[in-house]
Amino acid sequence: MIYNFGRQSEASIASLHHNCQLSFERLSNLLGDNGISEGFRNDRGRYRVWAGNAGAHRIGRVSLDHRLREAPNMKHMVIELLADLNQALNDGTSHASASLVFVRLTPV
Repeated sequence: MIYNFGRQSEASIASLHHNCQLSFERLSNLLGDNGISEGFRNDRGRYRVWAGNAGAHRIGRVSLDHRLREAPNMKHMVIELLADLNQALNDGTSHASASLVFVRLTPV
C-alpha cells in the first residue's frame, strides 16, 4: 500500500522535528511553569527521547531520513505524524493565547 501525503512528504524529518521543538517551546513559554501539566512535561520528555534515539534531529547518514530511505511508506508516516503533532501544538498555542486574552479582558 502506498500512501500519498501530498506536499508534506517533501519536508525532511529533521526540519519537521525542528518545527515541533519550536512549537513545544512556544506553548511552554506561553503557559509558564504553573500552567504546564505533568502530562505535558512527560509527553515533551518522551518526544525528546524518541527524537534523540531515532535520529530525527540529525542530517546526513545518521539521520532518520537516511535510515528510512528504503522504507518510503514508513518515512511518509513519520512525516505525517510529525506534521500532525506540530499542528496540535500550534492549535494548543492558539487556544491558550485566546484563553489568556479572554481572562485578561474579563472584568473581575
